[in-house]
Amino acid sequence: MPVTAITREMCRDRHKRLSLIGEYTANRTLKALKTCLKFAKKARGYPIDNPVEAVSLHSVGLDEGDNEKHIPLDGIRSWYART
Repeated sequence: MPVTAITREMCRDRHKRLSLIGEYTANRTLKALKTCLKFAKKARGYPIDNPVEAVSLHSVGLDEGDNEKHIPLDGIRSWYART
């Protein structure tokens, strides 16, 4: 999918779905996407606003007693099938 096709609604929906797995994971994923989109805009000159800015990230952090659900290595396939 071209980066110009990513919408605010898509980012909000993906963040919400990833939050079911873990709030920290959802935040980190969207922050990574935000960084990629910033790079695309700067390096390639894509004329887009960053749709990730429309997402309200969770206020969690590893040093704040993160309640992240960790996925064991043997559970990755079933986790991926659910997302």
